[in-house]
Amino acid sequence: MNKLVCLYVFFLGISFASSIEKELNTTPASLEKNGDLKAEYLPKLLAEALKGTNLSDFANNNCLTAQKKETKGSFNTLQLFVIENTCKKDNPKFIIKEARDSIKEETNLKNIENFINIKNTNYYNEQYFPALTLPIAYLGYNADSVKHNLLLMSFAKGKVFCDFVKEFRDNQTIENAKRIETAYYNFGKALSNFHKRFMTKMSGSKSLINNTVNHGDLHCYNIYYNEDNNQFTFIDNETMALTINNKQSPSDDILKPFYGLLSQSEPTERKDMISGIETKKFFDLALTSFLKGYIETYEKDKKNQLIKELKNIFISESNFPWKNISKAEFTEIKNKYVIPVFMRL
Repeated sequence: MNKLVCLYVFFLGISFASSIEKELNTTPASLEKNGDLKAEYLPKLLAEALKGTNLSDFANNNCLTAQKKETKGSFNTLQLFVIENTCKKDNPKFIIKEARDSIKEETNLKNIENFINIKNTNYYNEQYFPALTLPIAYLGYNADSVKHNLLLMSFAKGKVFCDFVKEFRDNQTIENAKRIETAYYNFGKALSNFHKRFMTKMSGSKSLINNTVNHGDLHCYNIYYNEDNNQFTFIDNETMALTINNKQSPSDDILKPFYGLLSQSEPTERKDMISGIETKKFFDLALTSFLKGYIETYEKDKKNQLIKELKNIFISESNFPWKNISKAEFTEIKNKYVIPVFMRL
């Protein structure tokens, strides 16, 4: 099957290379008992598989290191590795990932690549617009008659957004509080620009927030933030494919970074994210800053209407697959933490 390959995408200067789909020449020694890859064998497997391609970072297996990462923050990821080239300047890093439903994920990513190319978005040097990571190659191997499909992607620049929350949770200094405020403010701006770029205003609608393309799984492990240049990168972008041709309210993207941390259906790693932070303090810092950033991208005379529309999104009883919060608890969250934030805007 012909696969598209896309280099690290800033949703801006988009670079498409020739199709790359390769099989890894695994042996029983290179696999765990459950069929997973052993990290120590990956450098050689990658160098052999990608020989003759334009991916020069993988030409010399002696320059590559591989580290297996935990996947406890995600329901969807089965295997995850970080690959680093230690011989090149800045030590470029890459991700190898196996998704639970890998065929569906590959199909969705291909649709996103085509969508971006067709749209010809040009946001090069756009500071407050998120970058996306998409595959640079599709890899595969067989283990005990089971086909494993892997994605090879450039490593997102910056740090996992969750880490900023955890660092504040573990050390609630004034300095870390300001970092949270800055990070969530810039996140609000980036997400607002993302939504506005693909927003479609319905005929006769007076709303400022209309249906658009959603990331679709925007928890903090799928967001990277580079404090040096305020650049955000979204990963695990296959869920975007669901709203490319069927645009929806951006409510899911807007709410999950906050209510997802309080939902009982989310992985323990996410539910524990703000454990140890007073809930009011977290919403005062993070939600206030996020809303200010989201609003900032609109004209000043639209501020009051936008606050009203965002408030309606946050206090709505709408359900989402990830939102497992009891009605009583949600009422308390709204009244004690959310509505007071909006009253102060």
